[in-house]
Amino acid sequence: MIKMDYIFIRNCNASKSNSSINSEKSLLDIISENFNVIGNNNIVCSDNSSIDRIFEYENNSKKHQINYSIRNHFKYCSTYLALKFDGETNEQTIQVFEQIEEKLTLCTKENYIMINSYDQISEYYCNKVYPMLNNFERLLRLLMFNIYLFEFGESYTDQMNKPITTKVKERLGEQKKIYNDGRNKEIVLTASYFYQLELKEIQDVLFTPKWTPQDEIKINDIILDTQDFTKFEDSEIRSILEDLKPKSDWNRFFSDIVKIDDIKFNIEKIRNYRNIVAHCKEFRIKHYTELSDTLTSTNNAIEKAIDVVMYKDFNVINSKYLSERLLEIITNVMKNLPSSLALIKNIQEKTNVAYEPITDIQRESAYRSIEYIQDEISSTFEPIIRIINTKFGTDADN
Repeated sequence: MIKMDYIFIRNCNASKSNSSINSEKSLLDIISENFNVIGNNNIVCSDNSSIDRIFEYENNSKKHQINYSIRNHFKYCSTYLALKFDGETNEQTIQVFEQIEEKLTLCTKENYIMINSYDQISEYYCNKVYPMLNNFERLLRLLMFNIYLFEFGESYTDQMNKPITTKVKERLGEQKKIYNDGRNKEIVLTASYFYQLELKEIQDVLFTPKWTPQDEIKINDIILDTQDFTKFEDSEIRSILEDLKPKSDWNRFFSDIVKIDDIKFNIEKIRNYRNIVAHCKEFRIKHYTELSDTLTSTNNAIEKAIDVVMYKDFNVINSKYLSERLLEIITNVMKNLPSSLALIKNIQEKTNVAYEPITDIQRESAYRSIEYIQDEISSTFEPIIRIINTKFGTDADN
């Protein structure tokens, strides 16, 4: 059973401005004139202060019986109306109520100010859209955790806006009973940072232009290298100035993988509607349709971006890391190789001289040099072989 409650206050201003309006027309009269009241189900108090009736309403060639109750408050010239209807489905019931409300609005507007005191139509659409809002926020946080951890590792919170981080720490302090599980504050901060942010704060994190410490180093280098701008063409100067502009984290980390137009505008629209839903305000089918369409396109784009990060960027990041690690090890090996080879050569020379035996210290030093080279190369190629075996099977090394 779904119900709608209304309060009708007599519109005194309307009756004064238009003498043709019958200000004495009651809500009972209006309903009787505009709806098919079923006469055998009338319960009316002698003074008309309390009325319970049924009217018939046709929707999609089906006739539905709507229970309605009227309570009159004579002192303040107000009337309370409650409608109840139990359709075959909630969707059908809501459609019937939407049509009845539209008709009620039209036929009472000249005599009454209509207040929707319990809006179950909005409740229906709020409940219907909430799972999509829930999915949106969780997907957005998942994408942010993945991107920031890929870029900065466990110290990703150091990259955040300091005032926002201060607020997060204060919230964690207020919620210490929830997080009082033996973990220290820094671990809790790392594990739950984005869950502590309001959607508006997430917008600030993603879309506020800023310079990172790396940007400041780059800017300083550009300024030092380009002290005389008269030597550059106009296009070159524009390119340099473009590099000097502060960038938002969205443009820096996300825009290349989340393919959606006006993402900032869409998230702002979602946030505004989210506040309406969260605070149980009026939320009708036109609002539901607009928000649902926006959420569908945005959620799909974020899901695709997560797939890109999880199944493509991992390979890119790991390959880059292994390449850098391999280069570092080879560089270290090459630095130590001349002294190791010289030591080995010296030992070989001494083996040819009977009266100059190799000492234990020299032998151990040579072995350590050889083992170092072997260990460094082994530690580099072992993860590469492991990745190859995982991707192509254990026969890849044959």
